[in-house]
Amino acid sequence: MVNYLMWSAAILVSGGVSLLACSRQAPPQRSAPPAVETAAEENGVPSFALYTLSRGKGVTPEAREALQKVEKLLEADREHGVSVRIGKKRIGLEGETRLCAGYDDRHAGARAYERVKEIVHGVELMNLVIEPCEASTDQPKQ
Repeated sequence: MVNYLMWSAAILVSGGVSLLACSRQAPPQRSAPPAVETAAEENGVPSFALYTLSRGKGVTPEAREALQKVEKLLEADREHGVSVRIGKKRIGLEGETRLCAGYDDRHAGARAYERVKEIVHGVELMNLVIEPCEASTDQPKQ
């Protein structure tokens, strides 16, 4: 009987200690030091793709709006004499899209990439990736 009471008390104490450990606040996260220049700015970006995705209910209005802003930005580059190939392809049943931009000038591509990154920052279900544009998706717009 004494052993039973000792084991019961030990289990209760260890459970209380575990509970206290779990309820403690986590230490604050340290943020990474700000980068002076991103790799994209340093090396240039020949091409990048923006994926607009969905989660079973179609592309969100916010994502559609961001996609339109990016398309306007790329078209503005073209209108200002920047050589950019733009390819847009539907990749899903609910409006998911891959928009790809290929730049002849890697530094112009890096500038565009950084501007696009600002536009899509915080917009759910948008994925910006530095990757080559396949010839099949590049459709020059005139």
